[in-house]
Amino acid sequence: MKTDFTTGIPEIDRLTGSSIENGSFLLAAGNDDEGMLSFLAGIENINERQAGKEKNSSNGCRIVKINSEISEDWNTFCNLFGNEKKEDSGNENFILIIESISEWISSEFCSKENYSEGPEEERETIRRIRQIRSYLKSESGNESEKKIVIGLLHENIFSAGTENRIKHMADSYFRFTAEEKGMQLERTICIYKYKGADIGGKILKYDLEDGKIIVETKKRIY
Repeated sequence: MKTDFTTGIPEIDRLTGSSIENGSFLLAAGNDDEGMLSFLAGIENINERQAGKEKNSSNGCRIVKINSEISEDWNTFCNLFGNEKKEDSGNENFILIIESISEWISSEFCSKENYSEGPEEERETIRRIRQIRSYLKSESGNESEKKIVIGLLHENIFSAGTENRIKHMADSYFRFTAEEKGMQLERTICIYKYKGADIGGKILKYDLEDGKIIVETKKRIY
């Protein structure tokens, strides 16, 4: 079942019809950290509220952001998935943003004695994403509640195998890249897949202006 969803980027929203399949896990990955963070910020802004607060936006959708500065253990995080709903909680619509998948896991593992990055951390990452997807799948047909998870993946932190598994598990996958071309920096968004619209393979060039993504509509001359 489709549900309303806008990124705040008109060119992308036109392609998606400003909607996405309910219960989707959308992955933003790549080497352009600034572009990915601007993408997440745009989604927060368009929903007219700042992450972490309890006040609902006008469309009834709560934005919840998880990052390394927010000390959220896994049990607390799981409560968002309906484990402990209150009778007076009303609409449980939410968009959950994991600002950095690698940092989120590392912030918990770093407190362990003799911690070192490696297979244990990567296995836990995969386990958690599977658990998230399992819950989202169970909620995908629920017409009364919107639940979407957006994760940001910085490339070349996990092993190539783990990165590929995360990309494979995502329902929708946008890749943000920044490459030097001549004297300029060329930024692109490649939409590999999108649940709810047949737009896989679309490539958009963009610039950043005042922290906002501006998609180019004219061919760039070098």
